[in-house]
Amino acid sequence: TAQMELILSSSDSDSFKDEGNFNSKNPTEEMRKYRTGGKYKVRLASYEDPIWFDVSKVKDLGRIEQWTKGGWTIFILAGYSDLEEAKQANIQAINRGFKTAEVVIDNGGILERMKQN
Repeated sequence: TAQMELILSSSDSDSFKDEGNFNSKNPTEEMRKYRTGGKYKVRLASYEDPIWFDVSKVKDLGRIEQWTKGGWTIFILAGYSDLEEAKQANIQAINRGFKTAEVVIDNGGILERMKQN
């Protein structure tokens, strides 16, 4: 099984109080929401050089996450409460040029493809 690493790509000054410590004994509501999030995510694309990823195309569709695998950076949309929300974001991402976008499941830090019927 491939190992991937989650990297926070950005935050704002009002998020992640308590010095941004995800192991805080007093997590903020934003931290709890971020940690639990939804297990459904949208894998947008993978790049050897992430500078080619255009954030502006999808920043309104969800929270952008960057995962790494080997020398690749994988861009993910997250923050969906259920499968239907993720599917809607996937359709919008495809319509905005991410032709290989797909809904995936975050299984404890491992991205798994959805089984097709």
